[in-house]
Amino acid sequence: MTLRKKEKLKNHFVFKNLKSLNLLNKNKFFILLSKTWPPKADQKVLDFPQIAFIVSKKKVKLAVNRNKAKRRLGEAYRLLKPEFKDKIQKFQYLVFLLNENIVNATLSDLMSCLQKVRFS
Repeated sequence: MTLRKKEKLKNHFVFKNLKSLNLLNKNKFFILLSKTWPPKADQKVLDFPQIAFIVSKKKVKLAVNRNKAKRRLGEAYRLLKPEFKDKIQKFQYLVFLLNENIVNATLSDLMSCLQKVRFS
């Protein structure tokens, strides 16, 4: 099972301005960036942040490995989302920048790294 359509971050403005996002966590598999702001009066508030997984072609050469890494981390996030529900509601965006170590990571490794993230 994958993320729902509303959960996927597709705003090009966010991708162009990654430096404006706050560093939330850094570990051996990924860097987690976040963006939070108070919603505008006319803006619909979502129960969950929009998520993006980014892998550089310089870090992971083969597209098969890049896609597998994104799917694996997405699955780990999806499985742990009920535990994070109260903690992640304040975020508008969560952006995962994956590095080359993620290719060899198992689902349980990724789940343990996600559980150690402090969403504060």
